[in-house]
Amino acid sequence: MSSFSIVSSIALSHKKSFTFMIISFLLISSVSETLVVSANTTFFI
Repeated sequence: MSSFSIVSSIALSHKKSFTFMIISFLLISSVSETLVVSANTTFFI
């Protein structure tokens, strides 16, 4: 949920650049997904 608020604040400060918000959201999503996957694999090992 914190990543969503970060994206929201970025979007509010960059109202004109909608693509920037989308790119940031995709980046944050992929990074958090990678962290979750690596954390899960570490936990199960």
